[in-house]
Amino acid sequence: MSGKKLEIDGVTYRRATLADHRAVTELSNDVNPYEGLDYLEYFFPKYISQGNRHCYLAEKNGKALAYMQNILVDGGLTAIGQAGRSAPDVQHKGIYKTLFAYFEREVNAMNPHYERVSYTAYLSDFQKKFLKKAIYKVVDTRFVRAYKMNTSPTTTIADNDSIQNIPVKEVKQINMQEMLEILCDLSTKQKLFPKDSFISLWMPFSTSIAIQSNIKQIYDDSTVYATFDKNGRCTSVISATIIHCPYGLRYDVNFYGTGGSADLQLLKAHILIQAKLAWDYSIEHNRKAIMKIFWPTEIPLEMVDDFALNVMGWDKGPFWQYPQYISAVADKEKAQVTTSKL
Repeated sequence: MSGKKLEIDGVTYRRATLADHRAVTELSNDVNPYEGLDYLEYFFPKYISQGNRHCYLAEKNGKALAYMQNILVDGGLTAIGQAGRSAPDVQHKGIYKTLFAYFEREVNAMNPHYERVSYTAYLSDFQKKFLKKAIYKVVDTRFVRAYKMNTSPTTTIADNDSIQNIPVKEVKQINMQEMLEILCDLSTKQKLFPKDSFISLWMPFSTSIAIQSNIKQIYDDSTVYATFDKNGRCTSVISATIIHCPYGLRYDVNFYGTGGSADLQLLKAHILIQAKLAWDYSIEHNRKAIMKIFWPTEIPLEMVDDFALNVMGWDKGPFWQYPQYISAVADKEKAQVTTSKL
């Protein structure tokens, strides 16, 4: 029955509440995921309040030992797994595995009609090995870089003539209705999102299923910007998200273009706009800033690195050794074949 706690060997497995914020934060500090770029402490209060998100933990004597969550998107058809972690001193002791089994039982009881499970991750050696099990199918592979912003973009623009040709004035913020209209234009949508996936804040959303609720979820966390050609057709879209993390201010920018030769310049235009916003916000809050950029592999990694490092004057950020990330999906039954029974 959904909602019932599980007690095994003094460890309690249950749904997390807002009162667990401190315990979950302390767990995250012990684990230090994402090399200082972790988002969980910042978003936890919002996550707990969202009806389509499920947050669970394992705890003993008030100390969080493991945590995981998912969110239902695509009209409840897709569950995206997120933020899984366990304390270093209990790893490989079965606590995370038990939490996972309990978590799946609870989510299935409350939402029996979801059909698939998805996730996003850096394409690390661990992921390559995991994907060989053929449980999940890779939907999309994209580039990702984190750049430490140690120079004011206003100074950079003033000192570099090459930036003057970047179409910054074409970039504009768009509302939910404008985003909906873009996705309802099938020709434009297929160019922008050929994989039927708009990844925002590491969450892959379908661009053809339950698009209104998906757009609402994207806008709940992020701001969306776009460019248009002279005929009013959308030529690029980004989602931009501000995250307060242990490092400082993390600013995520997810770029989608139409696959044309202009995509690199449009990406640069979006970077310039968001860099100014991120820098100003970091100065206002007296925090270091780091920009995390995600883009299609059709735009060469070296060209974006050259722009960020040599033109913008930024430094290399965390996870430099993993320049790609993937989104993957599996049918619910296939994803749960290794789950142990409680």
